Amino acid sequence: NSTKISDKLSDESIAKMYEIFLNFMAKIVIDHNGEVVKNIGDALMFRFPNVDSNDVSGMKNILECCLIMIDSHDELKKQLEAENMSELDYKVSATYGSVKVAESTTSNISDIFGPTVNRCFKINSLCPVNSLVIGTNLYEILKDFTEYEFIQFCSIELKQEYGYSIFEVKR
Repeated sequence: NSTKISDKLSDESIAKMYEIFLNFMAKIVIDHNGEVVKNIGDALMFRFPNVDSNDVSGMKNILECCLIMIDSHDELKKQLEAENMSELDYKVSATYGSVKVAESTTSNISDIFGPTVNRCFKINSLCPVNSLVIGTNLYEILKDFTEYEFIQFCSIELKQEYGYSIFEVKR
């Protein structure tokens, strides 16, 4: 809901709001040994490179990173309120698969792209606020983790058009 909130803020306040949000989330990613790829407006793109899908602890680490982002909503709200800013709602989405890495000749920041990235952004639009959704590829790896609940979304359009489903994940 950052676009709606930022309509009422000065440029300086918008920058501060994004700075708080993006740095807050990036710290969670880094604490879980993830790699922040880049900020895209009010979104943070991150990845966990070279993860073996058979590594149970590695896969749980990724899932916990995403769930901690959701669980940290109240803590983020406090940080924003300390700066006299409204709370932010957000969505977290994750998929599993290979990505292409593009090295820039003008920057030391790499970019990632490909079908896995595209799927992740597509399913994010269907995610309920302050929730985590995952794609079919990641669900197939995680579905036997009994400490989590996986709720399949009934999106016939997504299934027909793109060939995959999405699942909300809860503890």
